[in-house]
Amino acid sequence: MVEGRRTTLVCHYVTEQPPTTLEATLSSADIVFLVASYGMSGVEMLNFSQTRRVNVDGTHNVLQACITSHVPILIYTSSVNVVFGGQPIENADETYPVYPLNEHTDEYSRTKAIAESAILAANGTKFSGEAGDTLQCSAPLSSILLTAAIRTNGIYGEGEERHFKRIVNAIKLNALFFRYGYPNNLVDWTHVDNLALSHMLAAVKLIKDAAATADTNQDSITGKGTAYFVSDGDPRNNFALLQETLIPLYKMYGPFFSVPLPIIYRTGYFLELSFRLLSPYLRFPTVLLLTRAEVSKSGQHHTFNISKIRRELGYQSVTNTLDGFRAMVTYLEVADRNAVHRTLWQREPRLKWWVALFGVVLGLGLLRGRPALRWWRG
Repeated sequence: MVEGRRTTLVCHYVTEQPPTTLEATLSSADIVFLVASYGMSGVEMLNFSQTRRVNVDGTHNVLQACITSHVPILIYTSSVNVVFGGQPIENADETYPVYPLNEHTDEYSRTKAIAESAILAANGTKFSGEAGDTLQCSAPLSSILLTAAIRTNGIYGEGEERHFKRIVNAIKLNALFFRYGYPNNLVDWTHVDNLALSHMLAAVKLIKDAAATADTNQDSITGKGTAYFVSDGDPRNNFALLQETLIPLYKMYGPFFSVPLPIIYRTGYFLELSFRLLSPYLRFPTVLLLTRAEVSKSGQHHTFNISKIRRELGYQSVTNTLDGFRAMVTYLEVADRNAVHRTLWQREPRLKWWVALFGVVLGLGLLRGRPALRWWRG
């Protein structure tokens, strides 16, 4: 990846105990990009134990393996959820305070914050014992660990299965007949090419920092590692973006009216509660329509300033959000032509009960909050 040298993609159980195999795997590594995470959306969000096992215990294992194996550079794929907990945020930079851990409504956000804190706090950890002489990219080997975190939001790209699969399914079910949140609410998206670029630039910076510490014979540094916000730099309203790109692809219409965000938020809470109470006794589908965290992420205004990553790392996005979504539409058109179609109802026969439950709860919420209902007019 750097200076044309070899890059190795490693698929490994980060939760392995003891992490001896992981340590052996990383023994020849110069740079580790830790992208593993769990519980970002859907049903997985309610699996608290697995989310903590991967995001906290797994991160600890990788961190310790890097220290044991004398890996000088560790870059962590973090999330804007470290600072976002459902509150409006306007163009926040890296000085914005971390959201209180005990106030997060989801385990994913809480564990990503814990993991990022551990990674950045490990910056400057001195290695014990002997190591090699140089990095494979020709920079002198540092005797200390250097770390950084990339805080991203709304990762997407051709072939992405996490966000868009669920969005497309909702469109096909005509479930996007309403919108929520104010029409001027904006959020950031990050195309996978921009995300990959940010990681590469962070690696280049830390390689230079490692060389500087080696040249000056430094065996210690002070201060935490650096966190950077990254995005396409092109914040958009989610529903307007879908209306312009994905919804016409499936010849659907809408959204036709707007529902107050608090009503959808409470609906998400009720669906979470229903799932927790009933899933031990019934075979539920692998689709959860909404959670509180997803409602906040998709409907609440939150944008972040990427001046720091531009200034310190030289980052410039290679894809803007509108062009990225249009590329997704082209990809989906081809994929749909080549697919063997089974309806979502056929794949998830019990989903109709979730849709019915969602409709009942939403209807009750609208009746109760009828004075607050604003019909959308464009």
